[in-house]
Amino acid sequence: MVPDLLIMEIEYGSDAYEVAFSLRDAVLRRPLGLALDAADRECDRGDRHFAAFDGETVVACLVATPLGGGVFRLRQMAVAGQLRGRGLGTLLMREVESVLRAADAVELTLHARVERVAFYERLGFKTRGPTFIEVTVPHRAMRKSLRATDA
Repeated sequence: MVPDLLIMEIEYGSDAYEVAFSLRDAVLRRPLGLALDAADRECDRGDRHFAAFDGETVVACLVATPLGGGVFRLRQMAVAGQLRGRGLGTLLMREVESVLRAADAVELTLHARVERVAFYERLGFKTRGPTFIEVTVPHRAMRKSLRATDA
């Protein structure tokens, strides 16, 4: 486990957002020979952005896109390489879920890279539909109901 982490919502366009954007690019796009760009930055406008801080350093991040009706699509979760496998992703997901649930979210959706499906299943997400290609790699659509009767 990673000690002394602060997980919080960050403002679009802030210094922390810029660092998180760079982390997402380094972890999720560059290894695929791709890059986030100005269009991706514009897509982030209006989304909710979350980051985990180790002191002043952003070490993980996640974007939550409101889809309406209490549904949010979680996307582009990135954890700094040296901290992967230490439970930080789980902590970030649980905190974001708690914040969104308090904001009356009723469902979370996401597109998981196939090799990450088991991680999300451990957090209560269920797969739906066939495997598809997104940003050049296989993904599965997943969802999690936040309603007590559906969970």
